Amino acid sequence: KFQVSPIGAGTWSDMCTDSSSPYSCSYDTSGLADGQYDFRSLATDNAGNTATSTVYSGAIVDNTAPTVSVTDPGAYLKGTVTVDATAGDGAGSGILNVKIQRSPAGAGTWTDICTDTTSPYQCSWNTTGVTDGLYDLRAVATDNVSLSGTSSTVTNRRVDNTAPTAT
Repeated sequence: KFQVSPIGAGTWSDMCTDSSSPYSCSYDTSGLADGQYDFRSLATDNAGNTATSTVYSGAIVDNTAPTVSVTDPGAYLKGTVTVDATAGDGAGSGILNVKIQRSPAGAGTWTDICTDTTSPYQCSWNTTGVTDGLYDLRAVATDNVSLSGTSSTVTNRRVDNTAPTAT
């Protein structure tokens, strides 16, 4: 029998029972809250004698995608601008990285500006590498079990690196 308990609680719930060697268990963790858990197994022989394994402690269950938001860098952008994002993963596995992306306004064709692996998450975007016009920005956070969350989109930020003409 395989069992699970919130870390340190000692309140064991059965995950599954396997009656043939090699003993194993497939368990859907989606019913568990994100956090740390203890795992153990119990072996019972034909006479009813039971032995308990050593507890494997501190395994992280993470079923929830991280949250992320991107900060509006302003309505008009030129040269190199800093684009910031914030991300969190609650009791999950932690943030692996945050990608800050751009797309021509309304197109939904996203191109990475950068990938940052440490907070505070930010990019220096050299806007001279894109055509003047309207752009949308977003951030995508990925956690350590490959779940990802996407921010709301900051829409219609104008890149303008062309000086006006005067006569």
